[in-house]
Amino acid sequence: MQQEAIAKSGLEILKMMKTDKCRLFVPVFLSFLLCLCVSSATGGEGFSPSWSKGDRWLVEAVYQSVSDREAWSAPVYWEYRVVGFEDLGPEKYLVLQVKDYNGNLRLETRLMYRASDLSLARVEIKKMRRGKSVSRVLTWERGGPVRTEQTLSPFDTPVFPLILTSSTDFTIKKSVGTGLKATRTVRQEVRCLSGSKDLSGDAFKKGLIEVKCTGDDGEILFVQSWDKDLPWPVSGMNGHMKYRLVKNW
Repeated sequence: MQQEAIAKSGLEILKMMKTDKCRLFVPVFLSFLLCLCVSSATGGEGFSPSWSKGDRWLVEAVYQSVSDREAWSAPVYWEYRVVGFEDLGPEKYLVLQVKDYNGNLRLETRLMYRASDLSLARVEIKKMRRGKSVSRVLTWERGGPVRTEQTLSPFDTPVFPLILTSSTDFTIKKSVGTGLKATRTVRQEVRCLSGSKDLSGDAFKKGLIEVKCTGDDGEILFVQSWDKDLPWPVSGMNGHMKYRLVKNW
């Protein structure tokens, strides 16, 4: 009902735009109207993805060359699967398993999100190196965006819910040595998009939600575009990779 009221008001205003001067404001007004519709659709408390056990989707990723910043790798496809919930101490976690869909890479990533707010708490990485299985565990405290590191499977995670339109600063603490921690401020900006293309440059969709996370040194940690009806970003990128959702089973 709220969306219908917004649309009706928009049509009435457009009918009054008869002069050339008013017509100049039509594109601006339409973008504003779209933002209102998206905001209404995501609800007053913002947007968070909805995951259930058994959900799975396919993500395509390409990687930037170390020697040539203009060159990108061939696509790699990752299958994400929600395997269920797991209790560790007082906290309940929602667990996602990530595997190379084509089986060319012997790499698995296990993502553990706090069920209460979908903040990324723990990442377990398993890969083969010189014929031996090597494991690594990464952990994060609650209260800040997380950028993908030490694995090829994307797990950039903003702070949910995504509130339109907002700009929020988060202070992140990270271990840099035994007993030592460094602090960093990360700004998360959320806005609605009037249109966006995926990595192939073909698809065009209106009404996406963009989230951009930037460090206090100006470095862009990652940028993502979300569709409220999908479980993973429609597209995203960080300093090392670009990725896009290609299938949702």
